[in-house]
Amino acid sequence: MVLFTYGDGLRKKTIEELISSDTNLQQLLEKCGNRYHVFNNQQMENRTQVSKLLQKIDKMVATEKKTLDEGGTQQSNQLRIVLLGKAGAGKSVANSILGTEEFKPEASSSSVTSQCRKARREVDGRELIVIDTTTNLRNPNIIHECISLSSPGPHVFLVVIQLGGFAPVDQETMEIIHKFCAEAAKYTMVLFTHANSLKEKTTEEFLSCNEDLAKFILMCRGRYHVFNSQENEVSGLLNNIDRMVKINGGCYYTKEMYMRSVNAIEEQKERILKKTGSEQTKGRGRAEETFGGRSPNESHTAA
Repeated sequence: MVLFTYGDGLRKKTIEELISSDTNLQQLLEKCGNRYHVFNNQQMENRTQVSKLLQKIDKMVATEKKTLDEGGTQQSNQLRIVLLGKAGAGKSVANSILGTEEFKPEASSSSVTSQCRKARREVDGRELIVIDTTTNLRNPNIIHECISLSSPGPHVFLVVIQLGGFAPVDQETMEIIHKFCAEAAKYTMVLFTHANSLKEKTTEEFLSCNEDLAKFILMCRGRYHVFNSQENEVSGLLNNIDRMVKINGGCYYTKEMYMRSVNAIEEQKERILKKTGSEQTKGRGRAEETFGGRSPNESHTAA
């Protein structure tokens, strides 16, 4: 658990705002299970903040004890995965994860929607649900449909990118997901495919040549996995996803989180439009003052 002191130094800023502005701090908190507490040093005589800290510690200890009592792991009977990226890019990955050819070009109408398709299979005693997108993310409703198909919500968004073939559509995918970064980032992981195409180059060397991609991975708390469909990489990928789910406390991305992000984006658009409109109004007012109450065009005509 992270204990922040001098919380009074934040003044009008919240601790959540401080965390969201510092990627290194986000990574530290992730390693600590996103557990933290804030002390106000100007109120050290206030025992309430101490009591709340002890309650959080007791809860953490109880959770860890339960985990150990159950054999060291706490796995849900269901793991819900949404694949995002270039249209069709996730088909082979989805089939590899499920261990069967569930996703086919001629998939039946029962499993295909206008934008996404879904398949499920039991693997090692638990149900895997995989949603693959059949179109690029330019359509604003596709994220909403993916979340609906994975109800009550996906444990992970896997952004599928082909190593050595970073395309403009991959850039678009990153930008769209970046809009929802406030809450979606903690549920997002980059999945690199075709690792053999790098030949002698390492993944780190590839990332060093793609600044935007490196920043996106940093936004996703540094989470990525390299997948070569010619090798048995599925168990390693699922282990990485399980680790992320455990860090997130078993939680998943919900429709409510999505709607909060959509509303925040719309509010931001409205603020920009209002600001732009206000500046245009002020500009017209200054022009009319300059030309004696007439618009520049009228003054030019009169001249």
